[in-house]
Amino acid sequence: MHLTSTSSIAERDAAYRAIAAGLPDMLVVVFDADLRIRMLEGGGLAQALLPGSAYEGRDVAILVAPDAREETIIRHKAALAGHRSTFPCTTVSGGRQYHVTVGPLDGGSASDPLGIAVWHDVTDRNEVHARLQHLADHDPLTGLVNRRRFEQDIDHHLSLCRRYGPRGAVLLIDVDHFKYVNDTLGHAAGDELIAQVAEALQTRLRESDVLARLGGDEFAVLLPQVDLAGAEAVAESLVADLRGHARGKEDDRPRPVTASIGVAVVGPSEFSANELLTQADLAMYDAKEAGRDQYAVYRDEAAEMEAGTGAEIAGIRTRVRWLDRVQVALEQDRFVLHGQPIVELATGATVGHELLLRMLGEGDALIPPVAFLPVAERFGLIPAVDRWVIAKAIGLAAAHGSRFSINLSARSLAQTDLVDFIADRIAGEKVDPSQLTFEITETAAVTNIASAQTFAEGLHDLGCRLSLDDFGAGFGTFSYLKHLPFDEVKIDGEFVSGCTRSGFDQMVIDAVVRMASTLGKTTVAEFTGDRETTDLLRDAGVTYAQGFHLGRPGPLVLDRGPAR
Repeated sequence: MHLTSTSSIAERDAAYRAIAAGLPDMLVVVFDADLRIRMLEGGGLAQALLPGSAYEGRDVAILVAPDAREETIIRHKAALAGHRSTFPCTTVSGGRQYHVTVGPLDGGSASDPLGIAVWHDVTDRNEVHARLQHLADHDPLTGLVNRRRFEQDIDHHLSLCRRYGPRGAVLLIDVDHFKYVNDTLGHAAGDELIAQVAEALQTRLRESDVLARLGGDEFAVLLPQVDLAGAEAVAESLVADLRGHARGKEDDRPRPVTASIGVAVVGPSEFSANELLTQADLAMYDAKEAGRDQYAVYRDEAAEMEAGTGAEIAGIRTRVRWLDRVQVALEQDRFVLHGQPIVELATGATVGHELLLRMLGEGDALIPPVAFLPVAERFGLIPAVDRWVIAKAIGLAAAHGSRFSINLSARSLAQTDLVDFIADRIAGEKVDPSQLTFEITETAAVTNIASAQTFAEGLHDLGCRLSLDDFGAGFGTFSYLKHLPFDEVKIDGEFVSGCTRSGFDQMVIDAVVRMASTLGKTTVAEFTGDRETTDLLRDAGVTYAQGFHLGRPGPLVLDRGPAR
């Protein structure tokens, strides 16, 4: 039934105004067949910078920005014909963003049809979404795009190359001796240096170039429109610019900063973003080995034949061979796990083992991890290696009923499905999750506290334990500890190996033990090399220890647990 009397219309309009005025962040517009505003009310009028009743009697299009007026008129006319729709628009005053829903209003009549538009202010929500998107795509320290976004930009460029022909290059830039800055001057000085390097790089590059921080002290550049000569010219100038403008400080004295750069040019063969970055990474290693503070170019097999062999090519080939060996070891199960005993100092009992990875070479000769893990880490194979170790460790725990500690890389922490992988393996093997301790380094935790926290909380939900490895190597901040539900602190061997001769090392060990004890956590000391060290650690209250004095790494010889 339609309201037609003057009094009824007045009551209706008053009711509409009362309801609309109480709606926060919203506007309500009632309009007639001529698209004139009959009523403009709402709790969001002040934010919208609209004068309310002063606009009544004017065309609805006056409310929106000029570029949206045509669509606004079409939508409002359709509403009078009985069609409902929702569309985005921006107000003419204040520039706030809205989702507008328009439709017919039952209070109208055949001779005087009315429509209603409800404006929902989404400005703040859109700004939050934009900020979250920016955080997902950018490095928080420098504001540069991160690895994820950079790889997307490369893939987009490569898709253009497939259509218009190959052109462009990728540079991978690594700050020389950055670890020394972090270790001696602290993370704050390291962050300041990274910011300086980013600024120096941005100053030199063109607006069309894409500069990214991949993580740590690594940067990368996409040069969309260059050939090899152009890419080398940019790389050479970046090396010189960083040497001339970026400065670290040591004892309040400026010290020059240098970088090594690898160059990979887009060629006729089809490559992914990851493959192109790997090529630039291989070349960057050659620049490091050639003495740093310079650039090197990646050459494929055809280019090598033309250019001849040399130290640069030999270095690339060596790393490629190790990459191939790691991939073969994963595919053919050519890894083995050795165990180093973990001893409870109060009782002398072996309570578990830390699992250590070895590769099987020719004749099943054991290859130590130092030979292949840096390459696996550098070129993105380490998450697959970590999963191999996890799967084998859980199988061993199921077979022997023993406790094992498993080391994880920083890259694996960022994999959102890793906890699910662990959970599936635990369920499949029917293992008590408390038998498994996952070790992450303090540095990895500090570098990506959000990923570490998510991973740690997932582990605790499963019932596994978390150990902070190499604790004290980055001594200087405890603030991140409150964000991590860890169970165990593993004191860095640097403080353990010489503690019987160093009062400072003893002080550090005592501080870590006191902190862990206060929080109800256990402690493990690695690199325990003799009886005197063992006695000192026991007297200091350290819970567990491992080292050559207590047991060397070796093949696991374990009693089989109870039948399952």
